[in-house]
Amino acid sequence: RPHILSGRGLRQPTPSRSSKVCRAALGALTAISVQEVYSTALYGSLALAATLAAWVQPWSGAGGEDEEAASSTSQGLAVAFLPVWLLCVAGDWLQGPYVYALYESYGLPREDIA
Repeated sequence: RPHILSGRGLRQPTPSRSSKVCRAALGALTAISVQEVYSTALYGSLALAATLAAWVQPWSGAGGEDEEAASSTSQGLAVAFLPVWLLCVAGDWLQGPYVYALYESYGLPREDIA
């Protein structure tokens, strides 16, 4: 009887039909240049941000008590929100290498993981 921790006697999972379909679809998508996808997403996001900034126009305010109250409220929200957000982003960043190790333990090649 093989020892559980030795790895002997363990079978590699056989690819299912759905994983074969997914690989075929990914193969078709790789025909599109990664640079094209990145550029399209980047320029689209920049255009959306510029449009929203022009629509909101935070720089064109006349000033006054309402804006001062709104400014102090938004500063309070930023102080409460940013530390929590930074903690979440740092946690996500730190788990990255472990996700790669997990998928490699499942037998996936590095090209499929990234």
